[in-house]
Amino acid sequence: MVGATNLLAGSHKGYKPMSAEAVAALQPDAIITSRLSLGDGGLAAYAAQPGIASTPAAVNRHIIVLDDMLLLGFGLRVGEALQQISEGLSDLGPAQGYADAGHVVGRTPR
Repeated sequence: MVGATNLLAGSHKGYKPMSAEAVAALQPDAIITSRLSLGDGGLAAYAAQPGIASTPAAVNRHIIVLDDMLLLGFGLRVGEALQQISEGLSDLGPAQGYADAGHVVGRTPR
C-alpha cells in the first residue's frame, strides 16, 4: 500500500521479538516502530541498539516512529497511518533526518 517491501513477510508471523543478529542480517532501509518501543532513551538510544545501529535504516536515519495505537490499532485511522508511513518512506536518501509521527525531525548526535 505504501510501496515498501516487508522484509519479514512470510517468515515472521505476528508480533514477536527479534534478536539483534536477526535485525542486523535483514539490513532494512527503513524501520517502522511505535513510540512505546523507544523507551526512556528516545530515538537516539533506540537507533544505537546493537543490531539496529549497523542497519542502513539507522545509519541513514530512516526510523519512522508512529503513535502506538495508530500503528497497532487497525481501525478508522488506518489511512492516517498509511499516509504517515508513506511520507516517512518518501525519501530514502542518506541522512534526511528521523521521521517521527510522519514529520522529519532534527538529526540526533552520533
